[in-house]
Amino acid sequence: MRRLVATVFCITMFAPAPALLAQAKETIQGYAEWRSGTVLVVDGQRVRPGERTRYTDRRWDAIELGDEVKVEGERQPDGSFLARVVTAKANGTAVFEEDAIDQANQAEDEWLKAGEIADDEEDAAPPMKIYERGRRVDRVRAIVNRLVPGYLDRDAYRVYVIDSKDWNAFAMANGSIWVNTGLMADMDDDELAIVLGHELVHVTHEHLRKSMKKDMWYGLLQAGVGVMTDSDTAAVIAAGISLVRENKYSRDLEDQADRVGLRYAYEAGFDTSVAPRLWRRFDEKYGSEDKVTNYLLGDHSRAVDRVRKLDTQIALNYRDGAGGRMRRQDAQSTGGRTDPEPATRKPSRTATPTTAAPAPAESRSLADALASLKKGMTPDEVVVLLGKPVSFEKIGDRLVLHYEDDFDVQFVDGRLYKVKPRSS
Repeated sequence: MRRLVATVFCITMFAPAPALLAQAKETIQGYAEWRSGTVLVVDGQRVRPGERTRYTDRRWDAIELGDEVKVEGERQPDGSFLARVVTAKANGTAVFEEDAIDQANQAEDEWLKAGEIADDEEDAAPPMKIYERGRRVDRVRAIVNRLVPGYLDRDAYRVYVIDSKDWNAFAMANGSIWVNTGLMADMDDDELAIVLGHELVHVTHEHLRKSMKKDMWYGLLQAGVGVMTDSDTAAVIAAGISLVRENKYSRDLEDQADRVGLRYAYEAGFDTSVAPRLWRRFDEKYGSEDKVTNYLLGDHSRAVDRVRKLDTQIALNYRDGAGGRMRRQDAQSTGGRTDPEPATRKPSRTATPTTAAPAPAESRSLADALASLKKGMTPDEVVVLLGKPVSFEKIGDRLVLHYEDDFDVQFVDGRLYKVKPRSS
């Protein structure tokens, strides 16, 4: 969270040619967060149905804002995405989601009780004061209110300002957002909106929970099949707050925070064209060896790659030349909420489950079920623990059950051999 890979780089002055962006076969996956006519915005991209679009579950008109959506299709000359195959489902409570929220609640309560937060980069540095009110808090609050998509409850997001000269911000799974005074002093509202949009996506797209789930998989793979102890699970959960503050999200999750964060800023009426300039400023300020190098990057692409990707997103999705400025008047009059849909999802300080019913293999019980698996089990025994797979395949003496939560269970000669996560 604190570092920016500092490289002397040049940024192209021209957006990618539209013809080169057309008809590229892609798969995008995220949440449906805006609807305008027949267009849905998924993963920050404008997605359109076609006459031959195939649906594996919900039809296009039945997809609700907040649903998880996976789309296979092609990029069109206007930068939109033509859907060929669409899979959509309600966003339920998933593995580690409640744990991530509980962990964030505990940290937030402890920091607010102390009125300060320790500098996790320098042990000898004095604690940093937390401001819960005042003009700087009001400024962040106003920007966040505009950034939060209309299907979410903006009141579920709390903002705090930390007294530190470093350019830093982070957001936790329970909806608390923390911004340094140094970042606020040196950023205009458009630049600050880009940073806060990025951080907000880490919350709305449950990146901490997904990272914790990946750590769980590593533990399972190291231990064989399903022998992860309670202490192992606790260690994964306890690492969550450090992961957030130090920004150790995977490259894929950081890239998604960039893509969708741009969409949040654009829909709120902020100027998305400042994003490349923003990363140049970080590079110029900190250089390659400073302690805050790699801020907001974590395991992200190099700075030059990041700017290239942002330029591509601007060319694909925000070609009005205003980068959101044309939308500013409407956004200010509506608080950035361009869709009338009511709020249906929000992070919770009490880890309240969402209203959508989780699938049998989701929630914390999945981790328990995985921990109960033993080599040599029959397929019937595994199905009793994990529920029915979404599909299966038989290859010689091997049987593979494919589960919706991104993993496969492999059998050899009718006996459990391996549990394997699918790459995402």
